[in-house]
Amino acid sequence: MDIFNGFLSVIMHVLIAVFLLIYLPVSWIWRLIIFVFFKPFYKEDVGGKVILITGASSGIGEVSQSRGKGPELAYQYATKGASLVLVARREQALKEVAIAALGKGSPDVLVIKADISIQSECKRVIEEAIAHFTKCADSSKALSRKILEATGAKKFLYPTSIRSSTIKMDSTE
Repeated sequence: MDIFNGFLSVIMHVLIAVFLLIYLPVSWIWRLIIFVFFKPFYKEDVGGKVILITGASSGIGEVSQSRGKGPELAYQYATKGASLVLVARREQALKEVAIAALGKGSPDVLVIKADISIQSECKRVIEEAIAHFTKCADSSKALSRKILEATGAKKFLYPTSIRSSTIKMDSTE
């Protein structure tokens, strides 16, 4: 039995060494090659699609050029030719973002003043977007559902950011 245990001990140490010294570096190099050489050429084609951005008047939705931060989510989608639905609580700031987005190449921008923490307002946002564009392609819906299925909504500290968008988008189906 001691010979068998000794043999297994040697085999396991060799397998672990092979894994750590050969497999991991090769897989890391492969991932680096994919990230550097292939991923930059894969671009999301959003031209002609409708992108719904909540909190679009500040923060990740729109970062002021005067503060030297960027890139801005609304402006990046605008330069790619996407139509935008901008939603936030501050209408004047939304109008400024909409004007800038139109200047950066967005074919159409819909501004909606709403508080997405209120379910009725979320439903109104979706209804207005569908009425305006006759289609609403929110690609985050599928991702939000996958996140909720994997972790459960109760684990999120900010339920408005994930759970409410999924709940509200379900009402359009």
